[in-house]
Amino acid sequence: MCRDRWCGMTPQQRFEEARQLTDDLTSIALAGIRATNPDWPEERVRFELTCRRYGRDIAEAAFGSSAR
Repeated sequence: MCRDRWCGMTPQQRFEEARQLTDDLTSIALAGIRATNPDWPEERVRFELTCRRYGRDIAEAAFGSSAR
């Protein structure tokens, strides 16, 4: 995204753009985890994404250690 476009956006537009980018990157990350671990249930995939983003300690606090 070019700087001029970003600077010309309202705060609401910048927020929406950032939210969409976050959603897109999450989808790409989940697809990568699923591609390398096709037998994992969805909860395990989400647990792995949380580990990658925030670390294992936080993921286990959020999901419980049984999610592995």
